[in-house]
Amino acid sequence: MASKFLYLADGVEVEAYPFDGTVTEASAADFRTAVGAGTSSVTLPIAEADVTNLVADLASKVSSSVLPLGLASGGTGSVNAEDARAVLGLIIGTNVQAWDTQLDSLAGLAYAGNALEVVRVNAGETAFELATVSGYTTEEAQDAVGAMVDGSLTYVDGTPLLQRSALTGHVTAAAGSNTTALGSFTMAELNTAVSDGNVQYTDAQLTSLAALAFAGNANKYVRVNAGETDFEVVTLAGGGDMLAANNLSDVASAATAFTNIKQAASDTATGVIEIAIQSEMETGTDTTRAVTPGRQHFHPSAAKVWCASTQSSTTVQKGYNVASVADTGAGISTITIATDMSDALYAVVVNAEHNSASGTTQTYNVDNGGRAVGTYVIQSWQVDGTEALTDPSASWFSAVFGDI
Repeated sequence: MASKFLYLADGVEVEAYPFDGTVTEASAADFRTAVGAGTSSVTLPIAEADVTNLVADLASKVSSSVLPLGLASGGTGSVNAEDARAVLGLIIGTNVQAWDTQLDSLAGLAYAGNALEVVRVNAGETAFELATVSGYTTEEAQDAVGAMVDGSLTYVDGTPLLQRSALTGHVTAAAGSNTTALGSFTMAELNTAVSDGNVQYTDAQLTSLAALAFAGNANKYVRVNAGETDFEVVTLAGGGDMLAANNLSDVASAATAFTNIKQAASDTATGVIEIAIQSEMETGTDTTRAVTPGRQHFHPSAAKVWCASTQSSTTVQKGYNVASVADTGAGISTITIATDMSDALYAVVVNAEHNSASGTTQTYNVDNGGRAVGTYVIQSWQVDGTEALTDPSASWFSAVFGDI
């Protein structure tokens, strides 16, 4: 039922004028006419008791009406919390991030003192914790969590979105009621709530993190999935923690870590292979070590010296471990070894380049007693009836096998 305006004359109610909660220019004029005031103001003698009764009557009627306050009056123009959040752009799950246990846990982690550490679920499966993983850079650890702005605020399409929790002190609800009343607040207060880190703007990455569960994921790690659409909790290759027990971290040195994880190579397995030293090359029986170019010549089957020199025995045409050659007589050449042999018990192979058109027959040998640790002497003999030392037609060739 509509309320009424009452006017009194000598303390007696003269007329009740209908009032529906809206005062218009027409109804005001009608009221003035009813009380004989016309367009002029009028003073009505009203007793104090009548005023008290009138105020009480008006208050009871007005209180039964719903009059939402607009934004300009410190309200939202809404009659329930859901509509108020929509007006303010604070729809939970659309504009702002809903409260979540996992996000609270992440917010409790500190940057300071935790360089190069990554986020994982703790052993008790109750919270996130920071853990050291060998080989991860700061950038990789940050990428695993996702882009964050101002430490706790994110943006949607460049627009900052405010959580309802930012309105602490301005949001109240009566006990046992699901109706939420919004008190008055200013944009300055909202901006302060944001800058103070009281709220979290909604973000796809944080929503993905919020969906991860602690239970059943002890000591597992957070990473971006293969489709690059969400975070997931996984056990890294190698199993569980990267700890000393798994031979990957918490060790004295890189060498120790390598020793823990390496395996020997074989004919059927890949792995680490050692390099053979000189004594192992000289023995020549090891089948598990690798031969390097600088030690190959130590093997018994390898030539320790070889030389191709001119007929005059003064120029080395090609050779290995040869210091010089000398013409020490007709049909005689002396080769000086660069790195001496270990003893004189070595073998020498001798040959020469001979022109059969010369009509002579030649044979080549090592001079008897001509072997020393640092030199050897080779000879060329004519043996076609006249035995004599004779230079070959062209080049000398020789090679030495033994221990160096």
